[in-house]
Amino acid sequence: MEALVNKYQETIDELSSLDDTLNKANDDILNSIRKEIDLQRQIRDNTDTENNINDMETRLAYLRRDTTGANQNEILQLEK
Repeated sequence: MEALVNKYQETIDELSSLDDTLNKANDDILNSIRKEIDLQRQIRDNTDTENNINDMETRLAYLRRDTTGANQNEILQLEK
């Protein structure tokens, strides 16, 4: 009887170890996916920022062509 109990305990221990390994692998995969999502968000945010800067630079170049000085306040704001 004790041999049977030992055999079941050995099987339980092996399955527990396998479960721990699978859980760790799942955690590693999820962490990797989270990091990739964060990286993609950062890339998107950087692209948005670059686009905004390009838009402001284009607007500033356009306003600087005005020789009347009517847009001087907006030029100063964009230069900041």
